[in-house]
Amino acid sequence: MALLLLITWFAVFLSSFKGVKSSGKVVYVTVILPYIILLVLFARFMTLPGSINGLIHFFKPDWNALKNVQVWGEAALHVFYSLSTCTGGIITLSSYNRYHNNLFRDIWIISIADLVTSILVSSLIFSAIGFVCVELGLLVDQFRLQVFVFFSEAISKLPVAPLYSLLFFLMVALIIFNTELFMVETIVSAICDEFPERLRRNHRHVLTFLVLIFYILGVPLCTASGMYWIVLLETFAATWPLIIIAFFECMVISWVYGADNFLDNIKWMTHVYPPFYILWKILWKFLCPLLFMTILSFVWLEYKPVHYDTVIYPSWAHIAGWILSISPVFFILLTAIYKYATARGSLAKRWRDLLCPEDDWGPALAIHRAEMFPLQIPEARKLMQSRYGYKQTLNGMESISGENASEGKPFNATGAKKHESSIPTKISTTSVERETII
Repeated sequence: MALLLLITWFAVFLSSFKGVKSSGKVVYVTVILPYIILLVLFARFMTLPGSINGLIHFFKPDWNALKNVQVWGEAALHVFYSLSTCTGGIITLSSYNRYHNNLFRDIWIISIADLVTSILVSSLIFSAIGFVCVELGLLVDQFRLQVFVFFSEAISKLPVAPLYSLLFFLMVALIIFNTELFMVETIVSAICDEFPERLRRNHRHVLTFLVLIFYILGVPLCTASGMYWIVLLETFAATWPLIIIAFFECMVISWVYGADNFLDNIKWMTHVYPPFYILWKILWKFLCPLLFMTILSFVWLEYKPVHYDTVIYPSWAHIAGWILSISPVFFILLTAIYKYATARGSLAKRWRDLLCPEDDWGPALAIHRAEMFPLQIPEARKLMQSRYGYKQTLNGMESISGENASEGKPFNATGAKKHESSIPTKISTTSVERETII
């Protein structure tokens, strides 16, 4: 298994060797093929006895389950995990789009595709459960097994079982491969963007080091106790830390950066505000933070000691799991403390500077800055000087004659100064490169 893991990470390395240019072409195959295999397996299981009973059990609503807070917590965690919310992956990949890309269309496509995929996968699993229950003489309500354990057994009972087993494990391998590509591209891009002068040209070195680290961390999962480690990581790493990160992100965007500023940025990119303007402000400022804290409370209130089958995990495993869960939140607080301690000025000035965007915040390309703030572009300022008789001063743009040379209208120097200071003049090369990729 360690050798197969090495081959997998080597394939990830080759696919990401040239960044998104190479990995973007690979996913055309690795994303579409699992859906084809999924449909083939679902169609095959629907021809088996008991599959309809499994689907009826899946689609038949159990209203008592809606009263269980654990169900709502698990549903929220599933959405967070399946959409990769708050992991940085969606933001990283979307940064390679064009500036005026229709993000509303992309959001609808991603959300609907995730919903359809979840329903399709669940239908496949429950059709297999119904078939296995018929083979074992059990009711669907009495079935209690891990997905990969019983699904492998269900496939082994099919005619031409080796063929369907190959398709199933190929589908799982491609899904994991896509997840690894997604994760690696996110982390490599974040590291290179944090230190662009040193690491941007050494993208392949960062990729090599990261793939090696992930392989070393994955070796324990290939041992005899690997399943216990997987259950531990699944319980602590991919659950409530994402909810806490979502809460911080929502609070920072809504209350620190400002919901109005965020909506203005959306209009700047898409040329229109999202429909129901006030509704988005209410959602981001009040409902979403409240919902996140409610879900987090549900998860914590229903917390139970981790176990796998009949094995109860020891105390040190729970401590390690909680440390693993707290680490993302800990690094957020540690970074905030570091930034505050290394900032210059008085305590109030440090606080104010940290809560304001950096000087290089904004579109990278000058043409996009000129759409909202044309006076930030040197060519635009020269045109103002030559056509309307303005000159550049320390206080901004002022009319040479005190009024517009061609129209006889006074120029608002204060307004020009406001525009001059509202948007920074620094331009990041990262977004310039990404803008020209696609």
